[in-house]
Amino acid sequence: ANGGPTGRLGFPTTNETPSSATSTYQQYQGGIIYWSANDGVSTLTTSQQIAAQILSDGGFSNAQAIVQAAHDTGLPLGIAAALMAKESMGANVYGHDAGGAMSGAGEVTQQNFTQQFLPAILSGAISNGVGPSQITYPGYFVQNQNLAWWDPYTNMCFGFKLMAGYLNGDYSDASLIAAGSTYNSGTATGAPWYGQSFDQLAVNWTNLLAGT
Repeated sequence: ANGGPTGRLGFPTTNETPSSATSTYQQYQGGIIYWSANDGVSTLTTSQQIAAQILSDGGFSNAQAIVQAAHDTGLPLGIAAALMAKESMGANVYGHDAGGAMSGAGEVTQQNFTQQFLPAILSGAISNGVGPSQITYPGYFVQNQNLAWWDPYTNMCFGFKLMAGYLNGDYSDASLIAAGSTYNSGTATGAPWYGQSFDQLAVNWTNLLAGT
């Protein structure tokens, strides 16, 4: 459909590389094809591929998924990168929240989420951060029980949509600080230290990714 080797992607330059248990990607001369079991196939452009490499070089896990999820949710990539930097560096893991049902349990998988974490939350157990976006509020899991929370791309899209909603198109320092605080605490003034750090990271990553 994209013209094969004569299309804009050209020939593949790597083998398929798993980025999680449910997603994989493959690099081509003109971009990347990213595949998720839950969201199908998407294609990263050359500039997006460069951005993903910058993120990967910066220590982020699942860099291709970060770029794709930011694009698909409309959240500026520098802000998406800042959110990932604050939460997990893109790692698909459970958080270390005290008393959490899966606190510090390592990688989030479909099996441990559906068979251990979700039943515990539905029974009233204390929640903890889940996946790259470190979603914690138990109501989100109760209201979205069929969402593939264990898939990095799907998890990021949920977190990025939340952040985009808090920002509502306003990317000023004050808005970023309030949105960061809201993401962390539920209110615009509940975690100003988080918001201030998030704002600075957003500025830094926006500058680093400029031109990609």
